[in-house]
Amino acid sequence: MNASSTPILRSARPVLWALGAFVCVLALMLMMARVIVFDSTGVLSPMSFVQDDSVMDQAGEIVEEGIGSIPQQVIAEPAIIAPKYVARILEPVESGFTPLGDLDDPNQRAALEFTVSGAGIGSLQLPDDYETVKGKKHVVLQAKVQMEELSDPAVPFTALSIVINGESVLIIGNEILPVWKEIAVGTFEAFVDDQSGNPVVRVERKFTLKPNNQHGFYLSE
Repeated sequence: MNASSTPILRSARPVLWALGAFVCVLALMLMMARVIVFDSTGVLSPMSFVQDDSVMDQAGEIVEEGIGSIPQQVIAEPAIIAPKYVARILEPVESGFTPLGDLDDPNQRAALEFTVSGAGIGSLQLPDDYETVKGKKHVVLQAKVQMEELSDPAVPFTALSIVINGESVLIIGNEILPVWKEIAVGTFEAFVDDQSGNPVVRVERKFTLKPNNQHGFYLSE
């Protein structure tokens, strides 16, 4: 009995091994095809990996709704505060300001030309002195300098700004938006208004040549 059954068991052993391997693979596939997740009630429930279009659409809606509900930080732009005081803008002056002194008068010792920008000095020349012995070009002691074509020139003795109640106010102006007005030869005025256009400050500049055949000038403000 024992002798006859041994060959049968030996011949059936490969079949048993194959059957066992198949069962193990089948069990592993079933385990990988299912996953345990929490549902909305907090209870463990199986969820299949098989794609369900309705479930995928619902998930997409949830994701989009979640992204849209993220609060965004709003960056407030700084408020632009209007200045309390501004220089009064005048009509452009086509002819410019009247020179003070005469280069053709050898009895004078200085001749000034003025700029609309800040009522400064466009040039300060000496009527009685020349660059060479030929006497063709007068000596220039001061003059405005244009550093770049599109930049404002550097003007000697220009009025740049004043301080009113702790606030700096530009009073320089330019040829397009002039601030200074000639009220007499060598004398100029400018006004500073408040936000309502009411005059607050009047500024006056007065250039006078030095007397007694002296070179130079005086500036009072």
